[in-house]
Amino acid sequence: MQDITLSKKILIVDDDKDCAKFLTLVIRQLALVEMANDGSKGLEMLAKGYYDLIISDIDMPVMNGIDFFKEAKKSDLEIGKRIIFFTASYNPEKISYLKENNLVYLQKPTSLKVIRETVTNMLNKSYKRGVSGSDQYMGEKPCALYIK
Repeated sequence: MQDITLSKKILIVDDDKDCAKFLTLVIRQLALVEMANDGSKGLEMLAKGYYDLIISDIDMPVMNGIDFFKEAKKSDLEIGKRIIFFTASYNPEKISYLKENNLVYLQKPTSLKVIRETVTNMLNKSYKRGVSGSDQYMGEKPCALYIK
């Protein structure tokens, strides 16, 4: 049984409209969903209101997801507890940054089940952090979920 109501809000930050629409379809039963097409627009939306969860791509024009996170963190030190990076990036430097900063990420492609589970867990604050230094995988392949 889910205790999530549509009073929760999710912001999807992704320049790929098809991916943003796909994510919306997958999670729209869990919360109200709004979209921004890059990190700069995402920051504007964060300035206007609170989001219970943010799902961000990494590689975007104007402002990428990591720069978006760094800027958002300046006004909300706890934002790392409510952001999921959903990315096709396999850049070791970027992945290392996510791990070093204790951030949750899903690598594309990811199963619908894993997306829903991760979003539900994050909205319910029931995700696990601080797993002793190793990757924790939840769900079906193909997916890489890192929760440190």
